[in-house]
Amino acid sequence: MQIGQAYGPDYVTVNVILPSVLTLAYTVTRDGSTYHHAGIGMPSKGSMNGKWGFNLSFGKMLTGCDTDDDIDQFVNGMSGGGGFYDGAGVGLTANQNGAAMEVGVGIGGLGAQGSGAAPAGHL
Repeated sequence: MQIGQAYGPDYVTVNVILPSVLTLAYTVTRDGSTYHHAGIGMPSKGSMNGKWGFNLSFGKMLTGCDTDDDIDQFVNGMSGGGGFYDGAGVGLTANQNGAAMEVGVGIGGLGAQGSGAAPAGHL
């Protein structure tokens, strides 16, 4: 384990939530792997009102992922999640490979994040 891996984020994600329920995201994991996501999120009050959303989040694994390969498999899998971003924000994402807490900054209020039901492909 490199210095900082115990305390630093396991991945960083930029999410854009388009009006209605479309989400787009780009993720970089701690080993430098990059992924893009696109999917349909769950409707929320903000997204149903046609509001745009954006967030920059830093994810830390809570369960299931101890190695860089485990984290890559988590990010590259189908996931469900949600968050609240109104200035500072927090989110939770989970799938069969584990769960992660996300903190960051953004706008858009309560809604689905880019990782919510988003198939990811390695760039």
